[in-house]
Amino acid sequence: IQHFIFSAEKKLDKGRLEVLVSSLPQDIIRVKGFVRTNEGDFLLNSVFGRHELEPHSAEKTEIVFIGKNASYYAGDILNELKECES
Repeated sequence: IQHFIFSAEKKLDKGRLEVLVSSLPQDIIRVKGFVRTNEGDFLLNSVFGRHELEPHSAEKTEIVFIGKNASYYAGDILNELKECES
């Protein structure tokens, strides 16, 4: 099991973020963090493909991705997250 972290000062596009989290590889089993989006701030929880965005204040976006061979997927996921920045 490995992990990686995404941090950003810019807000993310909420719709694009939800599409990304919904389409993560099955090996990414847990995602948790705070996200700032164009629609407000949220606490992100995702376990085995089910995700939830709960309103919650956040100073910046910081998301932890945990899974089997997570480092293998990190580059692609981090690039996709960068594309979500608005």
